[in-house]
Amino acid sequence: MSADEMLAARPALWDGGHEFFAWARRMRAEHPVAHETTTNTWHLFRHEDIRRILSDPSTFSAELDRVMPIETFTRGNIATMDPPQHPRMRKLVNQAFTARTVQDLGERIRAVSDELLGHVERRTEFDLVSEVTYQLPIIIIAELLGVPAGDRELFRSWVDDMLDPPYDQLTDLLDNEAVMNARRALDDYLLEKAHQRRREPRQDLISRLVSAEVDGERLADEDVVGFASFLLLAGSLTTTVLLGNTMRSLAENPRADLRVREDPALVPQLVEEVLRYRPSFLPARRVTLHDVVVSGVEIPANSFLTGSIMSANHDEEVFAQPDRFDIHRTDNPHLAFGHGGHFCLGAPLARLESRTLLEMLFTRMPDLELAADSTIPIYGNPDVFGPKRLPVTRGRRGGRV
Repeated sequence: MSADEMLAARPALWDGGHEFFAWARRMRAEHPVAHETTTNTWHLFRHEDIRRILSDPSTFSAELDRVMPIETFTRGNIATMDPPQHPRMRKLVNQAFTARTVQDLGERIRAVSDELLGHVERRTEFDLVSEVTYQLPIIIIAELLGVPAGDRELFRSWVDDMLDPPYDQLTDLLDNEAVMNARRALDDYLLEKAHQRRREPRQDLISRLVSAEVDGERLADEDVVGFASFLLLAGSLTTTVLLGNTMRSLAENPRADLRVREDPALVPQLVEEVLRYRPSFLPARRVTLHDVVVSGVEIPANSFLTGSIMSANHDEEVFAQPDRFDIHRTDNPHLAFGHGGHFCLGAPLARLESRTLLEMLFTRMPDLELAADSTIPIYGNPDVFGPKRLPVTRGRRGGRV
């Protein structure tokens, strides 16, 4: 089959990605670099190639608005910046989002997890996503930013409106009324908070962002809003879908489920294997700055590239038995959090939240299992991979988690 035919035959992810694993294996073998003529997009599937485009900003630009009019989504978004702006912005942000800040959140993450589990642990049925795994990261992010926790349902409505609609190209989002209304509402909300913090600073991340300086330079309000919006979206969704993917993966692998319950010290390895096996975010996007050859294929300058993180994480040249879920995997250079200068700032927080909640969940609800024959809906947005809802039961026969 031609590359276009293979790309058109790309399977959906409703089965948890199993059909995709087989399809991606064939793409890596037959069309590791595939040009989709209908969208003029170059798709990459091998770990080596995707790691390369993430590591070389002199050839592969993160500024996607070079080739498409999406400034609405890129202003202040550190993920879509190149040097010298990116390292300067990252240095500014690092002053406010330090490793110490994350470490100090450990006690609060445990307290919030305890409260959320306390609300559901006496119930026989509930939705694990909406009542636990979504709530934890949005509460922590809201508190970190310095906005009222009572507004988290408002945040959720904006996140759902922005991230659930399916699309073929990023520019499709500009024509989606719900997406654009949600984006404007979130930006207006965060802009008001930035103005407030310039007048009355507090001990929160927005205050640190508006006051942070490098060589006398401060962030404009629009940049503060862009970063805070990116942090809210990525920070909340990453942990939510990571935890949902963990539950689903354990239900499919009862031996791994038993082992990690018997030995909680395996939880960190479990989290890393889930990140490899079912990464929360799927594409790595770049624009070529000049003509370049990737896996023997010449790609012209100003071409739009999309690398499949899930395919990279299942590359048999890097991972032994890549389609096998293995919590004992020790050599695990997955790309779920990116690579190089754009490695995810929120990775330590997502890992800490996930490990903390999972350890507490396994201890307090040893009989938790997926509801038998339940449908597991996933986000419609092709960038995000994970359960939007996850019905669970206590002490019944079903898919144990």
